[in-house]
Amino acid sequence: MAFGYVNWTLIALVAPWTLVFLFFDIFACRTRLAASWERWDSLRQHYVDTFGMRTGCAVFSWALDLAMLIEPLVMTLNMSRRRKVQESLVFLCSAL
Repeated sequence: MAFGYVNWTLIALVAPWTLVFLFFDIFACRTRLAASWERWDSLRQHYVDTFGMRTGCAVFSWALDLAMLIEPLVMTLNMSRRRKVQESLVFLCSAL
């Protein structure tokens, strides 16, 4: 029961996170979307400062990844501890 709540909470966080940062990326050049594919000069003129956006994306992504990594370890699933560690190692391989 608790596993379902935690899982759906993570899904509810990941879905909007994906959409929000996708739109931030698309509209980082404000209304001039083609500026992303033009010369460097046009990027400097039309692009907004994306350092804060990228930092927020990275921090939130790291927190969600950590939550997904820890979730199988702390939840009472019908698995042995060895199986839980193996599953977590599979998730950890994505860090490479």
